[in-house]
Amino acid sequence: MTSLKIESQIPLSQSCLWQAQRHYFEEEGVHAWKQVPFFITSNPFIADRYARLIIAYLQDIQYDPSEPLYIVELGTGTGQFSYYCNLALKQYLQNPALAHLKICYIMTDFTVSNLSFWEDQSVFAPWFADGSLDYALLDVEAPESLALIKNKITLETLKNPLIVIGNYVFDSVRHDLFSVKNGSLYHSLIDTEIDAADYDSQEQKILSLKNIAFQYHETPVILNQEPQAPLLQHYQETLDEGEFTLPTSALHLLDFFKDYAPQGTLLISSDKGFNTIDELCQPHPRDLVFHGSFSFEVNFHALAESVKMQKGRALLQKYREGIKTNLFLSAQPETPFLNQAFASEINDFGPADYFRYHSHFKNQDPLDLNLILTQLRLSGPDPYVFSLIHAPLSKLIHTAKPALQQAFVDLIPAIFERIYPIPESTDHAFNLGFFLHTLALYAQAIPYYEASQRAYGERFDNCFNLGICYSYHHLPKSKAFFEAALPLASAEQKPQVLAWLGKWAKV
Repeated sequence: MTSLKIESQIPLSQSCLWQAQRHYFEEEGVHAWKQVPFFITSNPFIADRYARLIIAYLQDIQYDPSEPLYIVELGTGTGQFSYYCNLALKQYLQNPALAHLKICYIMTDFTVSNLSFWEDQSVFAPWFADGSLDYALLDVEAPESLALIKNKITLETLKNPLIVIGNYVFDSVRHDLFSVKNGSLYHSLIDTEIDAADYDSQEQKILSLKNIAFQYHETPVILNQEPQAPLLQHYQETLDEGEFTLPTSALHLLDFFKDYAPQGTLLISSDKGFNTIDELCQPHPRDLVFHGSFSFEVNFHALAESVKMQKGRALLQKYREGIKTNLFLSAQPETPFLNQAFASEINDFGPADYFRYHSHFKNQDPLDLNLILTQLRLSGPDPYVFSLIHAPLSKLIHTAKPALQQAFVDLIPAIFERIYPIPESTDHAFNLGFFLHTLALYAQAIPYYEASQRAYGERFDNCFNLGICYSYHHLPKSKAFFEAALPLASAEQKPQVLAWLGKWAKV
C-alpha cells in the first residue's frame, strides 16, 4: 500500500479527521447507528434515571412560569433516547405536585436527514401537537441560537435555567492532546498518514479512516497564547508525568450555554472517559477507536475543573469501569434534591452498573425464568432485552407456574409501548405476539401481529399466525389471512396453508 502524509504538525482539533467524521454522519443519517454503538445510552433504564435527575433539579430551581423549561438533547441521532426519556418524564409529571411544570424537550442534531426522520415518527406526533416536544438544528462544534421547527420560534437568551443532555457526543467531536514531562507542558501535534486508496487528492477528502496512522510531535505550550490557559496550567502544576486530552468542542459548548442560559445550566452526560486525575496519569492509547465513526475517551475531569473555575459545580460518578454519568452545573445555588437523586440514581446503581449487569445477563446459560423476569423489570421494560431471549423464553414458558407465566404476560403492553422504530430494527411486535401465541392467548396476540404487519408489511409468518389466531373466533378473517399467506409461503410451508384452507372449505 502507498501511504500519503495529508497533514503535518497540526493540533488534533484542527485535523481533517473531524470533517471526515461529520461527512460520515451526514451521509449515513440514522443508518449510522447500525455500526455506531448506542444501546448503552439509549435504553429505557438510563432514560428513566435521567428523568428522575431532571425532576429533582426542577424542584431545586427558581424559574419564570411564563416560559417553558427547556431540555436540549445534543446529537439526538435516531431519537430513541428522546422517546424513552419523554415517556418517563410524562409518567413523573402526572404527580399533581408537578402538574404546573411546563416542559419543552428539544431534540437536536447537525444532520438534516435526522430531523426529517423524527418528523415522520408517529410516536412523536402527540408530543409535537401539544408543544412538549420540538426539534432544531444544532452543531455542537459551532452552536447558535435554537430555531424550533414545530413551534416556529427562535430561542434567544433564556429566562429560565436550561437542562442539556449529551450522551455519546463529546467523545466524537474535537479534542486536543497535551502532555506533561518533567514539569513542562507540551502540545502534541500530529502528522496524519493514510493509504492512498483511501484519499481523494483532488478533493482533499478522506474516503475511509480504517487505514489511518499518526506521528506525534511535542511542542512547548506558551500558556498566554492558549484559550484554555487556566486549565492547562492546572494540569502542568498537578500532573508529574502523563498525557491528557482536552475536549475542545465540549468546553466551547459549555461556555456557549453559560451565556445562552444565564440563570444556570445543568448538563447531564454519559460517555466513556476519565473522571479523576489518577486515571489521567495512566498510559492511554492514542489510536482512534473505530465503530463506523471514531471516538476518543472524554476528559470529564477537565470539564469539571473548567466549570469549577467559573464558579459552577460538578457531580462526578464514583469509579466504575465503563461509561461515566456526570453532572455539570454553571453558577447555581444549592441543589439538595438533585444531589440526593444523583447519589441514588447514579452512584448507588446507575447506567454503568446496569450495563455491566445486562452484559452478564446476555451470556447466562441455562436461562432462568425468574432472572429473565427480573431483568425485564429492571430494563424498563426494554423491547431489545426481550428480543434477546424471546425465542428460548417462548420454549421454556410452558414449564413455568401459571403465576410466573402471568407475570410475563402482564409486562407485554409496557414492552410494546417502548418499541421505537428505527431502520432495519428487530420486529419486536411480532416477537410479543409470538410469545402470547405460544401460551395459546390467541386473542391477545392478534394486536401485536397486526402491529407487525403495519410496520413491516405482509410476511408469511405474520399472515399465517394471524390466520391461526383468528381461527378461534373469526373464521372469515382467518381464511383471508391464510389466503394472503399462500403466495408468500415456501414449498415446505404451502402444505400447512393448504391444509387450513381445506379445513375452512368444509365449514
